[in-house]
Amino acid sequence: ARFAQTASALRAKAVEDTAFYRHAPLLSAAEVGGAPERPAVPVEEFHAYCARVQRDWPYSGTVLTTHDTKRSADVRAGISVLTQCPGRWADLLAEVTEQTSRTGGTGAPDPQLAWAAWQTAVGFGFPYDQRLQNALLKHVREAGLHTSWTEQNEAYEKAVAAFVEAGPCGPPLYAVASFAREMDAHVRANVLGAALLHLTMPGVPDVYQGTEGEYRALVDPDNRRPARFQPHVLERLDSQRERWDLSEEKLALTAAALRLRGRRPELFGGAATY
Repeated sequence: ARFAQTASALRAKAVEDTAFYRHAPLLSAAEVGGAPERPAVPVEEFHAYCARVQRDWPYSGTVLTTHDTKRSADVRAGISVLTQCPGRWADLLAEVTEQTSRTGGTGAPDPQLAWAAWQTAVGFGFPYDQRLQNALLKHVREAGLHTSWTEQNEAYEKAVAAFVEAGPCGPPLYAVASFAREMDAHVRANVLGAALLHLTMPGVPDVYQGTEGEYRALVDPDNRRPARFQPHVLERLDSQRERWDLSEEKLALTAAALRLRGRRPELFGGAATY
């Protein structure tokens, strides 16, 4: 009984809340419930997993974003695109690092932070100063390499703030935003593909507040901001075929998939097959 009571807490604190903050090669893989050493699996393995969920846990909840995820699914979708264009990503890093230095900005206090900060900025699309500052401060405290919640290194944390202000949220932010727009089509494929899989695979999909549309949020408390529901948007989308932007496309897809689940319950739930 004691092992069952402590195992999940041990994993949460040691792995997800410490090791994952120290592992920065691909932040979208270092997520709650994730396995950074295997950021992708073969299609056959995914289908085998779905078959097992349908057989053993057909009413288990499935999630992409929660109040505990370090980055929302749509931020992770943007970061994951970097695996498809490593050369272009390397060019961007060189460009923003040079621009930060050229404009008199402060460099990152350590390479691991820089790697995490620029990935987060790309996933965010357009870095917002205070939100990015808060997320990266939590990142370095959770990692516990140079500062922590209980033993705060004031000089290091000031260096983190100065770097974020001069780098991802300084003059280079326009280069980051331009790169993010360049990747729009690929991000769109990731966002809509992940949403469709989530809503149609075995299990019961949990659509976290606001994620029925495009939702870019970082670690708490950023992902606990009040949701802005806009029911009139869905009404308008229902009356026209053309979608205006990614958020509306995702909302239309979410509505269509959930309506299908409601109309055809025999295709989902415990009585379905996979």
